[in-house]
Amino acid sequence: MSRDACFDAERRQVLSVYREALAAVHGGARVRAALERRPPPCPVHVAAVGKAACAMTEGAFEALRHGVRAALVITRHGYGDPVPGRRPGVHCLEAGHPVPDADSLVAGRALLEFLDAIPADRRPLLLISGGASSLVERPPAGVTLV
Repeated sequence: MSRDACFDAERRQVLSVYREALAAVHGGARVRAALERRPPPCPVHVAAVGKAACAMTEGAFEALRHGVRAALVITRHGYGDPVPGRRPGVHCLEAGHPVPDADSLVAGRALLEFLDAIPADRRPLLLISGGASSLVERPPAGVTLV
């Protein structure tokens, strides 16, 4: 085997391991697996916040099927995936990361309103990934982002 062929084989193997590692930690796959192992009482209202919010929401829908009645998805600007937003009852917002912005304030209010509106006979399911602390903000009165 030539040196180039050996290098190509090693490169393919490294890329294969890398892809498997990424798939193993994918937000949607992790949420789906967790909810399939221990499904919550349905129906649920999903609030997903973070850079992996769209993927996590899809994982919840895949695991719970029609058990998800509504969802609020909050992710970083540019990370919004249109798939969750096409589902009925799903609202998607984008906000600032790594620095909170005015949209983070809007998202913070929206999250509180969403949680407050969940009927007593339904369960909240909160999915949080990296970036959440910047994406939803609700500072006390008199405190600003600047």
